Amino acid sequence: MTREEWWLRLLMISGQKLQYIRRLKGLAYQKLVLTANLLLQLGFSDKQHQQFNAVDQAALKLGLDWLALPNHYLVTYIDADYPELLRNTPSAPLALFVSGEPGNLSKPQLAMVGSRCYSHYGETWASYFSQQLAAAGLVITSGLAMGIDGISHRGALASGGITVAILGSGLSRIHPRGHLRLAQQILDSGGSLVSEFLPFEAARAEYFPKRNRIISGLSLGVLVIEAEMRSGSLITAKYALEQGREVFAIPGPLGSRNSEGTHSLIQQGANLVAQPTDIIEILNSSLRWLVLEQLVRYIRSFYHYKSMKIAMRWNPNFNSHHCWTMWGINRPRPILLVKGLSFRRVMWLFSYWILSFWGDYIRSGRLCQNQIVSF
Repeated sequence: MTREEWWLRLLMISGQKLQYIRRLKGLAYQKLVLTANLLLQLGFSDKQHQQFNAVDQAALKLGLDWLALPNHYLVTYIDADYPELLRNTPSAPLALFVSGEPGNLSKPQLAMVGSRCYSHYGETWASYFSQQLAAAGLVITSGLAMGIDGISHRGALASGGITVAILGSGLSRIHPRGHLRLAQQILDSGGSLVSEFLPFEAARAEYFPKRNRIISGLSLGVLVIEAEMRSGSLITAKYALEQGREVFAIPGPLGSRNSEGTHSLIQQGANLVAQPTDIIEILNSSLRWLVLEQLVRYIRSFYHYKSMKIAMRWNPNFNSHHCWTMWGINRPRPILLVKGLSFRRVMWLFSYWILSFWGDYIRSGRLCQNQIVSF
């Protein structure tokens, strides 16, 4: 049984699956023989085992044929290409079907969502923010829906940026049909179409709230342009809060129904933004404090001054991986991919902040144990 067939069969059965699949991460997955009996070893029920062996063969063949096409991928929860931000959410999808460039999923992203029944005000600012943020290097992620979603995708494309569309249907049944051309433009521009549903799965009402958790889970933050009080965009904002993401909202005209949802978010503590630079500054601040928090743990982990001197002076024999281990992190991958940065970039930022806050002490070698404790 091929890897693709095993995972497709797994996606076609019902019941809880993620909690058992997480156990694969502790095994030598690449060396495992993927069979139906592996499910029982992982803790799946007998009923699920039976479903695995009795899946719809026609649907299975359609899925395999789709994956055989160029630029079609299946990124599973335990693959190295699975985006780390999404993996760390409580309800991460078991696998993602990707059309286009799968590497986009691990790049720094900002989700932009809003009303389908948008106003001229919403259209203007959605286009402006998406163009400016995409030009600044952020991947614009949205749901390919009519309204603000489509405007956000087009704005990113207009500035030559990258955009990712998360669908509430299979990738061979793109919904809405009116955005077929936009979907192709996204692919032609190096973007990606993503779905957790089987390729030929039709859109359903209950699928759209589910895809919203992926939109927020992939992103560093969520920007709500326009939203009524019962808008699906507020569901995305709710997921973002649960996942520990930044939530941004653009204030609208008083008395506008399309701005009632964004005003409610601002009242509840969402970041009010007036310019794209507001978002970039907040995201940069989040990254800075993340690194500083790790720096505090790093400093406090050293109980001997000489060890600190060796580490902080960047001794050529000092293995930088030891830094991560002494922080209490077994491997560098989680903190690096959380913000979509390379190991080299994070180490550059790390050294920059060390020199900024501790440069005088490091250069003079007068950093004493009492100062470490007081910090």
